[in-house]
Amino acid sequence: MQEYVTCTPIRGMTVPNRGRLLVVDDCEIWRTLMRCSFSVDTWDVVEAETAEDAWSLYRSEPFDALVVDVLLPGVSGFDLVREIRNQPGGTTLPVVLVSGRHSREFIEQALRAGADLFVRKHHDTRSLVICVQRLASRAENPSPLKPDEDGRVHFTTLQ
Repeated sequence: MQEYVTCTPIRGMTVPNRGRLLVVDDCEIWRTLMRCSFSVDTWDVVEAETAEDAWSLYRSEPFDALVVDVLLPGVSGFDLVREIRNQPGGTTLPVVLVSGRHSREFIEQALRAGADLFVRKHHDTRSLVICVQRLASRAENPSPLKPDEDGRVHFTTLQ
């Protein structure tokens, strides 16, 4: 089931929409937390419970960014990201993989799968929202960034 949430501006102020975000996670509580966190930041949030549902949505609707859990029933988040990266336009879509597990192996697998970032799940979602904002704004307005020796750009400041 998909659900759309848009932040309503307070007292007539205009807030620019940041875009459409696909959140993929089998945990309803986490999806709700993501929906609330990102909709406050004026994202239209679409939810998927499985990689298969996300794939169907991705193929039928445009998205500006994805937040994908690694451990999904059936097809993993790693595999979903690999498949998306192989699609036309999929290489430039900002993708963040998230997991409650935070091992070097998971981080390396996430980056090999094509994720722009790996973020450990945490109840404080502010840094995740900021990371997605920055990735999406860089996708729209590429700027000269200095990648590391592997060609990846890392955010050191979240302000």
